[in-house]
Amino acid sequence: MTAVRIPLPVAVPGDLGPVRLTISLVDAAGLPVLAFCGPGLRTALFDETLTAERVVELTPQTQLALPAGTPTWYVITLASRARAARYQVQVPDSAAVLELGDLVGAAALDPADLTAGRLVPLATGASSGAVLTLDAALAPVWGADSGGGAATWGTIGGTLAAQTDLAGALDARALVSHAAAHANGQADALTPAAIGALSVAADAVRWGTPEQGIEPMPRAFFTSSTPVMNGTLVLTAFTAPPGPATVTSLSFCVTTPAAVGATLVRCGLYRMDDRELTLEQATADDPTLFAVANTVYTRDLAAPVVLTPGQRYGAAVLVTGTTTAPTFAALPTVAAPLMALAPELSAVLWTMPGQTDLPASGTANRSTRALWVRLQ
Repeated sequence: MTAVRIPLPVAVPGDLGPVRLTISLVDAAGLPVLAFCGPGLRTALFDETLTAERVVELTPQTQLALPAGTPTWYVITLASRARAARYQVQVPDSAAVLELGDLVGAAALDPADLTAGRLVPLATGASSGAVLTLDAALAPVWGADSGGGAATWGTIGGTLAAQTDLAGALDARALVSHAAAHANGQADALTPAAIGALSVAADAVRWGTPEQGIEPMPRAFFTSSTPVMNGTLVLTAFTAPPGPATVTSLSFCVTTPAAVGATLVRCGLYRMDDRELTLEQATADDPTLFAVANTVYTRDLAAPVVLTPGQRYGAAVLVTGTTTAPTFAALPTVAAPLMALAPELSAVLWTMPGQTDLPASGTANRSTRALWVRLQ
C-alpha cells in the first residue's frame, strides 16, 4: 500500500465550511471498477468529512489489473459548499508518503514569470523605476523629447493613438456612478420591464401580507352596511396584486341583522373582463352561513385559484330563501359619477327570480356599494 497525504482546503479570507473527501477506483472511461489484485478483487470506496489533513492508504496501480490490461486511476474529489475539485491520479508503489500535489503535477509559479517581458524602463529624464505595460507584446517607443509625460506609443497589430499625458486625461474626466446613470430621468434609466418587474397600478394595491390575506380596500373605509337580497349575486371587484398570490378562501362580515331561513348560501371568485363574469371557484353550499350577527365568516374554495397579476376579479356572495336578508359590512354610498369611473369599484349581477345557485357566467351591473372581503 502507498500512503497519500490529502491536504485540508482553506480559503483566504473566508471559511469553506465542511469539506467532503471521496476516493474511488475508476477505469479509462471514469467508471467505478473492481480491479484484480493478485488472486483477489479490490476497489476504493472512501467518503468522509475532512477536519484536518488526511493520510490514506491506496493500492498502487502497478498491483491492480483490469481485463485486457487496461489501466486504472483513482478519482479524488474534495468538495465544500462553495468549491469543488476533482483529481484523477495514478499512485506508484512507494515507501514514502506521497503528496497529492505531486501526484497531480502541481507546480508553483516562478515569481520572475509574473513580470517577464512586461517591465520596461522609463524614458530618458523620467524618474527612476519601471512601468508595467498592458501586454508583453506592447513595445513602447519613446520620443526624442521624452520626459515621461510626453511619451508616445508604438503600434500593436495596428496603430495606437499617441498618448501624451494619460494620467492627466483620466483626471480631467468626470466620473459618473453606475447607479446614477440608471436613475429615473437619466439617459440609461431602468424600466420595470427591463428587470422583469411588474408595474403597480393605482388600483392594484395589496393590503396586508399573504399570511394575513388580501383586502382590496382598507377595512376602515367600510363604515356602512347593506343587505344582500334573495337571488342577487353581489360582487366586490378588485385588481390582482402584482406579486404572486393564491386564493384558497373568502371572508365576509355580517353586521345586523343576520340571515334567517336561508336555503342556499355560497361564495365564489369570478374572473372579470370588463363586466363579463366567469366563475373560477366557489365554496360549498352552507345554509347556516351568515346566521350570526356581527361575525366574520371564512369559507374555503373548492380548489385554490392562482391570481393573474393585473387581472380584474370579483369576490361574490349569493343567498336564497331567507325570510330576513343578511346585512354585510359595506362602503358608504358612492356618488354615481365616481362609480362610473373605470375600473369598477364594485358590481352586482342581478339574476332572474328563483335563481338557486351561483351562475357560471353573466354580465354585472354597477352598484353603489361594495362589500368588505378578505382573500386568503
